[in-house]
Amino acid sequence: MFNLATRINSRLELVIRGRKDGASRGWLLRRSTGDFQSDRRNEIEPTLASLIAPAAVGNEFTATLVPEGSGKRLALDRDEDGHFDRTELDMGYDPANPASPAALHIAKSAGEIILSWHSASGLRYTVQANTNAVTDSNAWTALSAPLLAVTNVTRYTDAPPVTVPLRLYRLRNEP
Repeated sequence: MFNLATRINSRLELVIRGRKDGASRGWLLRRSTGDFQSDRRNEIEPTLASLIAPAAVGNEFTATLVPEGSGKRLALDRDEDGHFDRTELDMGYDPANPASPAALHIAKSAGEIILSWHSASGLRYTVQANTNAVTDSNAWTALSAPLLAVTNVTRYTDAPPVTVPLRLYRLRNEP
């Protein structure tokens, strides 16, 4: 299975499921580096051997070949919200609910807009703004360089010009 997934012209991805430290986990083979991304952000398993080393009777691991493009959803991020499943569980969120970790809170103080949202440490977010409620996706403007989350709540303060009567905000999870 590993050899099939690592072929240059392969259209398959290798997903591994098992238990690590007593918790159900998922890993996806990264073909370009030959290692395995886990369902916890910034946690990489360097080899297949090290990944399945804890396998034993009662702690089985399952390998599955899946069509290219579906491995990330099946192994790492089932609700496709940009937050890895184990990271969401660690933070107390529901990995099957795309709205659970990224609620954006907005407050106003002395002409400034304070945005805060639940975040996962290690993820990068871009705050974007738009002044038109009826728009296409090309009209959003980044207000800053991507912000690296270091805690489970990230904040950004915006000071919009007083000449702007309406400003819409959104968050973009950066790769």
